[in-house]
Amino acid sequence: AGNNITVHTRTDALSTVRPRVGFVLGSRFLVYGTGGLAIAHVGYTASTDFRPVGTTQYNSAFTKTQKGWAGGGGAEFAIGAGWSVRGEYLKYDVGSVQTATVNAIPLLPPFQVNYVWTTDSPNLFRFGVNYKF
Repeated sequence: AGNNITVHTRTDALSTVRPRVGFVLGSRFLVYGTGGLAIAHVGYTASTDFRPVGTTQYNSAFTKTQKGWAGGGGAEFAIGAGWSVRGEYLKYDVGSVQTATVNAIPLLPPFQVNYVWTTDSPNLFRFGVNYKF
């Protein structure tokens, strides 16, 4: 009774470096695949709280820049006069298991809590309008 465990993982930023390779259908429609490097800044937080029964808390918070891969595909359609619209599917994985072992605050009782996080491998759907000059 009174125990509260909260765990969060948050990706603050994502960057990719990847070429697009595809072919043109007609004169205005490009279909492509893409793949390469993904870099993400991920924040990890966790807290176990035994209040109001006791006063002990086990808190952990840290961030990490992780590398992995990104891949997907898309299509781009040239409207004219340098304008185009595009849609893209992208999956990335910067996953690795992160762990933290924390001591109690205050140090009573004198035992530790071990947290384990796994990062997701999200799917992104992106749409855009481009102007080429």
